[in-house]
Amino acid sequence: MTFINLKRSFAAVAFCAIGFSAVAQDMPPAGEARDFNIPEPTVVEFDNGLRATFVQYGNVPKVTISARVRAGNLNAPGQNGIAGVLASMMEEGTTSRSAQDIAFEAASMGGELGIGASTSQITVGIDVLSEHATKAADLVADVLMNATLPESELPRIKQDALRGLSVTLSQPQPQANKAFLKLIYGDHIYGAAYPTEEVLSALTVEDLKAFYDAELGAKRTNIYVVGQFDEAAMKETLAATLGTWTSGKDMITEVPDTQSGLRVHFIDRPDAPQSTLYLGLAVPNTHSDDKTALDVMNTMLGGSFISRITANIREDKGYTYSPRSSITDFYGASHWLQQADVTTEATAASLTEIFKEIDRLSSEDAAEDDVANYKNFRAGVFVLQNATRGGIIGQLADLDFHGLDRSRLTNFVANTMAVSAADVKRVTAEHLTPDTMTLVVVGDLAKVRESVEALPQLDGADITGAE
Repeated sequence: MTFINLKRSFAAVAFCAIGFSAVAQDMPPAGEARDFNIPEPTVVEFDNGLRATFVQYGNVPKVTISARVRAGNLNAPGQNGIAGVLASMMEEGTTSRSAQDIAFEAASMGGELGIGASTSQITVGIDVLSEHATKAADLVADVLMNATLPESELPRIKQDALRGLSVTLSQPQPQANKAFLKLIYGDHIYGAAYPTEEVLSALTVEDLKAFYDAELGAKRTNIYVVGQFDEAAMKETLAATLGTWTSGKDMITEVPDTQSGLRVHFIDRPDAPQSTLYLGLAVPNTHSDDKTALDVMNTMLGGSFISRITANIREDKGYTYSPRSSITDFYGASHWLQQADVTTEATAASLTEIFKEIDRLSSEDAAEDDVANYKNFRAGVFVLQNATRGGIIGQLADLDFHGLDRSRLTNFVANTMAVSAADVKRVTAEHLTPDTMTLVVVGDLAKVRESVEALPQLDGADITGAE
């Protein structure tokens, strides 16, 4: 199952509102950012370690329920991909419901059960009419606690996973992502963007059941309920279901040692009309005092449609359609990444301009009014993305996942607006150091490799990949 990136989705809406031709220097003066307020959550902790968070929100008679279990591929060394296969198998029935029963019951409540997996967790969720809130919670609990994992369905699910893997890795962006994460995080699971065919093919029902029995449990589970619902009835339902679940193990908190140093990795795609560029490095994690300033910096540099890099290589030069930068936060580790698919003939020129914008932001004093526009943009997108039940769940779950205080949410706008131009300049200079960056280039190497290697910013780089 694919998770929807709410930040990117809502940012896209904001981009459209601004207009595709807008660039930073043409933006009108920023308006005053509004504070973000969320209704006070009710947190219930059960004896077995289960944690439930309730938020009464909105005027529509609907409720969203999402259970997050800290059990992902991180929990199965040597079996990367097992969590995704398990998530698919969990949809195939429980001891009291068939797969058809699960689908029909969810639909009868006005929703659809969704199960997904990632590096660090498995998620089970549903969005239904408020009158069915407790029934929906019972369904979520049943799938978490009583999945049968029928062996008859495993060949089909594995074949689907293998087919999806093959299609994904035929594309240049996943190829670049796979190489980039490996170079940043090494042998840690964060560095394994995708499973291998060998591991997927070798998975057995016994493997899945062993993982399910050993790694899923109440102590690793947070369940979030947001919308219009009866809290007393919801607490009673959870007590009778997930509240009786085995406690299980404590969560794993294995943090990697990130890799650094100026490195270039080439992947050849003969006759490719464009090159895929992944340039980045590890940056301070979510607990850093520089986190907010780094996020504003990213928005200003490449993380929005009005960013400097976008204005340069898209609007001004026409080298690419949609470059973008982002900061990805794993548990205990984060990295900054600039991505761009550029025309083959402009590969080296694009990198020159990207490095130029990094240097400009780290060495020149930006106008406070200019920085204010980006701060307002971030604040506005933040408030917008939290205007839904799912958005609120995403934010609360993110705080719990990283072990952050709820004040990170309520003070988000104020903290963002407190970032100064000097702060942006400082964190760029301290943390976006070009001489320690990793670059992955996927393209027609016969046409681009020589010019890329000749760039002065890459002088002395450790170069690997296709010869």
